[in-house]
Amino acid sequence: VRTGYTFVCWNTETSGLGTSYNPSDELTLAASENISLKAIWSVQSFSVTFASNNTDYGTITSDAELTISIPFGTAFTVSSNSITVNGKTYTASSAAQSDQYTYSFSEWSIANDYTMPAQDITVTATFARTGRSYNVIFHANDNSAEGTMANLAVVYGEAAKALTANGFTLSGHKFVKWNTQEDGNGTDYAADATVSNLEADLDLFAVWEVTVEEQTYSYTFDNNCSFTGISDTKTLEGVSWTISGTSNAYFAKEASGLHLGSGSKGVSSAKLSTSGITGKIKSIVINCKSSGTSGSNVVVKVGGVEMESSKNLSSSFSDYTFESTDGMEGTIEIEWDVKGSGKNLYIASITIIYE
Repeated sequence: VRTGYTFVCWNTETSGLGTSYNPSDELTLAASENISLKAIWSVQSFSVTFASNNTDYGTITSDAELTISIPFGTAFTVSSNSITVNGKTYTASSAAQSDQYTYSFSEWSIANDYTMPAQDITVTATFARTGRSYNVIFHANDNSAEGTMANLAVVYGEAAKALTANGFTLSGHKFVKWNTQEDGNGTDYAADATVSNLEADLDLFAVWEVTVEEQTYSYTFDNNCSFTGISDTKTLEGVSWTISGTSNAYFAKEASGLHLGSGSKGVSSAKLSTSGITGKIKSIVINCKSSGTSGSNVVVKVGGVEMESSKNLSSSFSDYTFESTDGMEGTIEIEWDVKGSGKNLYIASITIIYE
């Protein structure tokens, strides 16, 4: 047995040019006669198939078939992305580049001077696919802004990346978000957004909002208050206020506050309103009390909308706080509903936070 060869016959010469004998032939020899026979072999051929590890990444090109028969022991010449064997050349060709990926040939599955074994084989060209890298480019979007931000590299096909935390500052402003256009009319990206699979560089422009500082308006009602009755309009600390309520109700200005309603001149309703405070109203705190029966309450409306649900009144001075996270705009109306007859209402102070 000889690996890679098939036995053909016997021959008196190693070269096979002598007398041949088949295994079934009969040979008659004289007494004491010897004969030396040499085995004659023919080389076997085996198939080799040239293939790509991924035809989406690259293919094999040749003038010959991709599967051919090669004699045992034939040498392969490997040179970069091509292989030559038996006078035939096979070339590994990468797929066309795209906006998403680059493709490249990596290696063959055999080395140079590899020889054909005594079996069928597949010679594989390995191709690689690499996601293209694009940058997220951050822009402060204002010449007065300070700070710098490095580009964020995002590779196509890889896990999404969170945007870099904003590193710009702009005096008198707060950072809100990113946008793909300078004027803010493009696509918004939140500060904590993620990006992936870019097919081009992405320019993001900072969107700024003017920072408005909170302001406080406060007024304490005492015997110096300029209101002259339960139906009046006066300027209190620079803001015009209107008071209204139950007709003919008792009205007095005392050190502890406005005193509305008493005995036969009890008060059932009262309201303070103003349009003199502009901006976003964040909170209103009213300090007051009432001798009204259960259910007496106070409520605040801004622009005709209740800031919060009404709050029941106590018979002792207490703070009643109404708040809005985002702020509300419009005319402020503070309304009291006093239950029972001959009841009173004391209004001590009002504090308003706005921006």
